[in-house]
Amino acid sequence: MKSLVGWNRWLLAICLMLGMLVSTLSAQVIGDEEDEEELPANIVKADKFLVKVNGKPVEITENLEIPEGQRLYVNVSQLKPNTYVMVKFQKIGMKVGETKMFLSNHQGVVDLEVQTPKPGVGGTALLKYTASSGKEVEMKIKVKFNKNMKI
Repeated sequence: MKSLVGWNRWLLAICLMLGMLVSTLSAQVIGDEEDEEELPANIVKADKFLVKVNGKPVEITENLEIPEGQRLYVNVSQLKPNTYVMVKFQKIGMKVGETKMFLSNHQGVVDLEVQTPKPGVGGTALLKYTASSGKEVEMKIKVKFNKNMKI
């Protein structure tokens, strides 16, 4: 009987040590996960967004010429996080297509893949967005699609 009691004490001691080891490892794993949590990048306070097409910066002006019939990868940054960018395209005062709404992520970025139309037509795009500075901006841009242009 004494040997059984001694064995139970050893078993209890081993279980307690294993329990402490497991709880320590769990605490380390939980702590590590918290350290790896993604934090939002520093938001640049700007009144104007930054646009990159296929990785190259593009200046958005009142007259914009873009290639026709191409797939473009567009990155828009320096927006206010979690706000919408609205684009409406018109030709001679008539709405062409539907109004597009894009939501910026928690870093104020919108990533898009765009297929430009094939016909060499143009029109006016109405663009509304909130800059990272908090300023609401509305722009009218004359857009021309150029068949000879590549980005």
